[in-house]
Amino acid sequence: DSFGRCIYCGSDGGDDGLTEEHIIPFSLGGGVILSEASCRACNGKISFIEGYCARKMFEIKRLRGGYPTRRPKERRTTMPMTFTIDGRKETFEVPISDHPTILVMPHFQLPGVLRGLSPATTWDDATLVGSAPKLTSITGADSLAVSISINFRTFTRLLAKIAHGLAVLRYGVEGFRPLLIKHILEDDPYAPYWIGGAPTIAPS
Repeated sequence: DSFGRCIYCGSDGGDDGLTEEHIIPFSLGGGVILSEASCRACNGKISFIEGYCARKMFEIKRLRGGYPTRRPKERRTTMPMTFTIDGRKETFEVPISDHPTILVMPHFQLPGVLRGLSPATTWDDATLVGSAPKLTSITGADSLAVSISINFRTFTRLLAKIAHGLAVLRYGVEGFRPLLIKHILEDDPYAPYWIGGAPTIAPS
């Protein structure tokens, strides 16, 4: 159903109207859509967050997994890898079909509000966890490396956007107190107080 106003700022969209909003980004395979739920201004900010995470954090995973894209003609067919052979580093463009599927994710403890902490501006206990296949026999290289960019704050804005969308879907726009809007739209400096993860994590 149509919400008739932006779920982030409450605007009716004005002359530009409202756009649909994927709870899980389309680029990550999300299929649940809120109709007429985002104004153009907020949609632009959300698009930046989703675009960064899709291209910088999840690009290899998306390419290898055949995740959807709105620009199929621009989809890459190769990705760079740096090989170390006899102590010498060389970078090659490797076909996506031969490129390892690598996923690196931030791991946060519970948000400060659930741990009785005062508002803070950094995720002091954040770590990185990842999974990748073991590669020991590619071209006889001593080692190989790929580059993945991770911005903790942008990633947590994506988490906040997903959480807010799920709350709207379950409770309606008026059915809960929205605590994450500022971080979604403006990058709240005290986001670590509201946004975190699980205290434990399954082995990769």
